[in-house]
Amino acid sequence: MIEPKTVKARKTYVCHACGCKISTNTKHVVVKETPWDGLNDAFITNRYHLECYNFLDEHILEHMEDGDFWVSNDFWHELTAEYGEEAVIAAEKTINSNTDKSIISIIKSVELNYETSEQDH
Repeated sequence: MIEPKTVKARKTYVCHACGCKISTNTKHVVVKETPWDGLNDAFITNRYHLECYNFLDEHILEHMEDGDFWVSNDFWHELTAEYGEEAVIAAEKTINSNTDKSIISIIKSVELNYETSEQDH
């Protein structure tokens, strides 16, 4: 794997971790893999929201063995462990094709809305 770097999006991409849109001109992390990594047999470029990559780095990547770079199931499992199943499910319900925030931003906003509505009662 080539060292991850932060770049500004020149077009719209999809986050490899959460599946939400990365909008044009948004800073995000690019991770390039090569056939020499032993992980695959092609050149692959994965893009992540900054929040998603930082979450991955903190919760998943540091615990992975070499050659074990599959994030999808682990990412959602760790999100649920960190924020709770209800928050993750509520956030997933708000995602659509126009969503241009990371799932983590959405979860935090869902949690904030939930806490605010509980205080109002």
